[in-house]
Amino acid sequence: NNSDHVTLTVTAEDNAGNVTEKEVALSINVDKITASVKFGDEAHRMVDNYGYYGQARTATITVVDRATSFDEAAATQGITFSAVNAEGKTLALETGTDVVIGDWIHRGNQHTATVTFQTSGKYIWDFDYVNKADNILQTIDVAEDESTWSFAVDTQAPTASVSIAENVWEELLEKITFGLYSRDKVDVTAKADDLISPVEIFYYKTNETKALSQDALETVTFQPYEGSFSVEDDAIFVVYLKVVDYAGNVCYVSSDGYIVDDTPSQIVLKPEEDNGFYTQADHENGQYGLYG
Repeated sequence: NNSDHVTLTVTAEDNAGNVTEKEVALSINVDKITASVKFGDEAHRMVDNYGYYGQARTATITVVDRATSFDEAAATQGITFSAVNAEGKTLALETGTDVVIGDWIHRGNQHTATVTFQTSGKYIWDFDYVNKADNILQTIDVAEDESTWSFAVDTQAPTASVSIAENVWEELLEKITFGLYSRDKVDVTAKADDLISPVEIFYYKTNETKALSQDALETVTFQPYEGSFSVEDDAIFVVYLKVVDYAGNVCYVSSDGYIVDDTPSQIVLKPEEDNGFYTQADHENGQYGLYG
């Protein structure tokens, strides 16, 4: 029998013919528990089936189990999770703040709760469940393209810096000046870091003297940064960086204006005589020197 309302009658008779009966009410449940986990969002980037998400993720857990056998406390305790940062350091997560587990909603034999991963981190989580009849959840239906059990939530923009010679900048400048000079070649180096996700660095080198805003930079064409590069010839330039992490967060950084000038100055004296005295008329004609 597989029912919530089973009556078991036990009859005992001794050698003297005395008969005793006792009834026991039982709930027998051998139904197979089924469950599913769905997110319904889309990763900004998938790498080897591992998703990077630029916003909090919410999973919906649905368990199909007989209402009389469903154990809400056991189901909640069966939700386990952990997270690390980009360096593999374990993050201290608090239930209710960093990861929020919603109340179970019951509709007959269907029981649903949400799990929201709010804090940035590289998550691994799982769901196990045993009901009141000691039936164990064996399999969980998941979407193949949702990076269900392991993924990164990254809501913070990366940080970056651009260096020209010994000068370093770590923000997008609102004003550009050209007070930095070099007569020799200079090396341009970019660096970037992110707490959770890998990053990609792009650069834009221009002689535009007006500082470009973030909105303006979204319309220009950046080049992939493949390592330090040199500026050798006469040049007036500014370098902008665009750093994008795998979750889609963007950071912009700019250098100040820089001038590389390897052309020697030339001095021309007029007139060309070695010595002499010059008149006021000579001066007015564009000839410089001594005059009386």
